[in-house]
Amino acid sequence: MRIEYDSDPTYSLEERPKASVVRFNEVTPATRHSSDVGCNFKHLVWRYEFHGSQWFDGLELLKVDPGTYTDFLSHREDVEGPLERVLRVFSGRAVIRTEHWDEPLERFDHVAVPTGAAYQLGNTGVEPLWVGSWYSTGGNGASPETMLEPADRTGARAEYERIMAVRDERGLSTPPGDDGDDVDSPNVDRPDPTVEAFADAQPKTRYEAPEVGCNADWLAWMTNFDVLEWISDSSVMKLEPGGYTSLHTHFDNEGPHEELYWVMAGEARLVTEYRDERLCRFDSAFFPTGNPHAIGNVGTDTLWVGAWGARGGIEGEFDVSDLEISDRPGQTQEYERVMAARKHRGLSLPPNVEVDDA
Repeated sequence: MRIEYDSDPTYSLEERPKASVVRFNEVTPATRHSSDVGCNFKHLVWRYEFHGSQWFDGLELLKVDPGTYTDFLSHREDVEGPLERVLRVFSGRAVIRTEHWDEPLERFDHVAVPTGAAYQLGNTGVEPLWVGSWYSTGGNGASPETMLEPADRTGARAEYERIMAVRDERGLSTPPGDDGDDVDSPNVDRPDPTVEAFADAQPKTRYEAPEVGCNADWLAWMTNFDVLEWISDSSVMKLEPGGYTSLHTHFDNEGPHEELYWVMAGEARLVTEYRDERLCRFDSAFFPTGNPHAIGNVGTDTLWVGAWGARGGIEGEFDVSDLEISDRPGQTQEYERVMAARKHRGLSLPPNVEVDDA
């Protein structure tokens, strides 16, 4: 593939923003302790921070040992402000418990948690449970209460007792002494989380597209969040060794759309306009609106990557799940510019790409 580029590829009316990476082995975990809001043992939480994001306010990776449970959370708007969260099981087996029902979770299952919905996670398997979680406040700014331990948030114990009373009314299990007998009228108008089982989702094939750098067919399991306001979509990407996705940019015509990648299994190479990065299990990368990026499998095993998109409730001109990347407006031209910019900066080009520049 020959690209002829006769202008300066490193100059544009708006310079493209850069991606940022957080490596799992560089994050120090915090310990969540057993508490009186449902957490029965200690568990670890890794907090990832990406500065400069409009919609990704907080990311957490949880490790929960067999037989243990997290705190019951409900992120009430009167305490934490508007806050919605998504969860995905990276590995292990779990149960999600709400005030109305319990549901098992398997690897790659996804949970959407609207503002105010109550939930608790427990490890029902024999291996550690790893869960990726992030939340958005829709540009409203996170409340200081959100940074507190769950048991220390205003009204946390009273809310837990209310939830236990609802569960007791419905015949669901409650810990000894936590049946909420003293709670009057425990039912309130709160939403429930929604669960999408990975086994029930149908993958979409993303086809080889040399014009935007995709060198082989690969699969994506895609989800749109109708129950959430700011978090727009998520996907699981499966790439075999040597496979690369299309290099693409989320322009303002998509929302504006920010994106987050989290490596759930395997070894990856992140390709951007300015640099390349090797990513390992649990490493994460953030792409602001306007950042060109692609990812490839540089390991010997299947690469599984979780991706999340957010656009703050702003509608785009098209649905990103409907179009192949090569068919999205401006992507082919952007790929040619990025290849020319990479050559200008001394970065490698794909074997099938030659750039004739000015």
